[in-house]
Amino acid sequence: MFNAQLYDGKVKGGFRYDVSDGTPDVGLTFNAENVDIGALLVAASVNERLKGSAYLKSSLRGRGKSVDELMSSLGGELTTQFLDGAIEGIDIQASLLKVKSALNVVNNESQNQNQPLAETRFAELSAKFQVDGGIFRTEDLSMKAPVFRLAGTGDIALPTQQIDLSLDVSVVDSLEGQGGKELEQLKGINIPLVIDGPLDNPSYRLDLVGLAQRGLRKEIEEVLKKGKGEDRSDGGISDSLGEGGAAVLEQLSEDPTKAVEDALKQELKKKLKSKLLQSLGG
Repeated sequence: MFNAQLYDGKVKGGFRYDVSDGTPDVGLTFNAENVDIGALLVAASVNERLKGSAYLKSSLRGRGKSVDELMSSLGGELTTQFLDGAIEGIDIQASLLKVKSALNVVNNESQNQNQPLAETRFAELSAKFQVDGGIFRTEDLSMKAPVFRLAGTGDIALPTQQIDLSLDVSVVDSLEGQGGKELEQLKGINIPLVIDGPLDNPSYRLDLVGLAQRGLRKEIEEVLKKGKGEDRSDGGISDSLGEGGAAVLEQLSEDPTKAVEDALKQELKKKLKSKLLQSLGG
């Protein structure tokens, strides 16, 4: 057992090391409270992007004669919670503003004038990971930020040093903080976001295909119905929306990325811009 003061916090746990059969068998359990995760990760040469106070609980085990073998055999579980921190190099709010820009076919006065923060600040970031073969897998990653909430799933693979997360971002009702008012029109829409790539330098991008297929199709259907002044439950979508609306929905299926960035700006701006803004809270 061990107890230590580490990077402004407390860590206690146990360590097991067994070489009785010739191959090192390692086990580690620990609880960490209020640890400066940024300083810890920098010292461990892992990542310099995550900041905040960390609360960690783990039970990990592995076998191997080298670091690579040990990482590839790692198993167990890890529970994480980070408070009042930031992820540098990833600006989710800027990504949300891109979606808002794609939907906001008028009302140019509300365009965001702030420069990207090049970071995402959060009040809480948490996840529970199941570990198998050195791959940390979560089904309940969540983040609470000033103007949005995030939930998702994904993997962090130590053997390959890769990260792959699929996330849903939603703007909250409490629009406090920098840029909140600019995002008000996105309330009620879940926006897919993908974070993947090397663990020390991941990329992030809006999943516009997923947005069109999952969330925006329903919004467009309702807006186009309102634009036609009809809500016919006895006819098909094409009948109730007319040729223009049907064309947009067809593009959503065939080329949803183009539909979000092109068809919305053209077809809806021409015929339904006021209806769209009204339905999105504008």
